[in-house]
Amino acid sequence: VIKVDGKNVIPDVHDVLDQIKTFSDKVRNEEWLGATGKPLKDVVAVGIGGSFLGPLFVHTALRTNPLCAESAAGRSLRFLANVDPVDVARALNGLDPETTL
Repeated sequence: VIKVDGKNVIPDVHDVLDQIKTFSDKVRNEEWLGATGKPLKDVVAVGIGGSFLGPLFVHTALRTNPLCAESAAGRSLRFLANVDPVDVARALNGLDPETTL
C-alpha cells in the first residue's frame, strides 16, 4: 500500500499501466492507426531530463534482448531531448508523418 493524501494509489497506478498496455498492444497489432489510416511504425519520444533518460535507458537495455528485438522489427524509436531546431531536424529526418507517432 502506498498512500498519497490518505488514499491508496496502487489501484490507480495499475489502471494506468493497463491503459498503457492496451495502447501498446493496439500499436503493435496495427489496430491503432495514424490520421491517414496507416499503421504506426515509428515513434519519437520527446522528453527532457528523466523524461528522456529513463525511456532511453530502458530502450537501450531491451535492444539487446532477442525477443524484444524481434518484437520491434520494422519499427523505430527515436528520442528528442530538447527543442533545438537542429536536433529536431535530426530526430525527424527520414520519418514518414503518416506512420509516425
